[in-house]
Amino acid sequence: MNELKIKSKSMLYKFCVVSVITFFFGYIIHGQIIFNKLIYHDEVGVLYGMYNSMKYGRWFIFISQRLLYRIFDVTSTNSFSTFFSFLFISLSNVILLDLFEIKRKVNIVLFCLASITNLAICSSFGYMFISIYLSFMIFTTTLSAYIVLNCTKYKYILLAACIFACSLGTYQAASVLFVNICLFYYIANIHNFNIKRIITPILVFLFALIIYIFFYKIYYYFKDTPISDYKNISTFGFTGFKDYYFRIIDAYKYFFIMPKKATFCMYPNNCSYLYFIFINIFIIILIYYFFKIKVAIFNKVFLLIFFVVTPLVVNAMFVIVGAEYVYALN
Repeated sequence: MNELKIKSKSMLYKFCVVSVITFFFGYIIHGQIIFNKLIYHDEVGVLYGMYNSMKYGRWFIFISQRLLYRIFDVTSTNSFSTFFSFLFISLSNVILLDLFEIKRKVNIVLFCLASITNLAICSSFGYMFISIYLSFMIFTTTLSAYIVLNCTKYKYILLAACIFACSLGTYQAASVLFVNICLFYYIANIHNFNIKRIITPILVFLFALIIYIFFYKIYYYFKDTPISDYKNISTFGFTGFKDYYFRIIDAYKYFFIMPKKATFCMYPNNCSYLYFIFINIFIIILIYYFFKIKVAIFNKVFLLIFFVVTPLVVNAMFVIVGAEYVYALN
């Protein structure tokens, strides 16, 4: 009980510190779009009641939107959306900092700064009406991954699957975030790695996917309305097995070299060169880590496998939907 109290106080203190840092950088970096109302095409649909998240398979947005409207009676208010977005990002940061045991103050600040300047976060504020739900998706995905990687009891595993199903029902890209958190956790904790630990996240992922499909199939059954084919959502990106060969090649190719004139516009102008510098530094760190760490041969082999699949996992969206449909919000 005393350990639980100490852990709770530590997490609460960390949350306060992380929130201050996240909100501080958040309002400075995103101030222009927070304090000015810029409406994009999708938001017009929301303001006039034309946006239906259910037809995109995003049933949890459908539920949470109506709950939010009933409680706060807001549709798209910048100050409201960004406040709760920063709050959910702060909670996600606390969970990840604890999961990866990041304790140095400088590293905590840099981690919070990186999270708030993430391309997906920056892009989400371009769609202010949905930013709060996307940030909530990041929080629930992070929380479900944390539970899976730290708990062994069945009731917690089931809880994690239900939470992750809500994440998928908010935005399908949650699947990529979940897998990435698990992968980098295994890399960071390779000295304690056991192949049996991979089974639980896989089972949680599959069970959450079943729950997700079940709820959107219910909507399809009662409404008799087909799921939108927007970006191949209705087929989960499947267009034929042959396409996956080229998608996997794209995932590896775009991990190392991001084209300057990419159709998905994630690294415009000279940003592609900055990405190239960053990714090479990242690769050097991974190589250094591989040769420095002293673990059993079995663990070393799995570490090498994890490194090989890292580009594929990081760029999993290129495999799921194809390069032509990938953009910064993914």
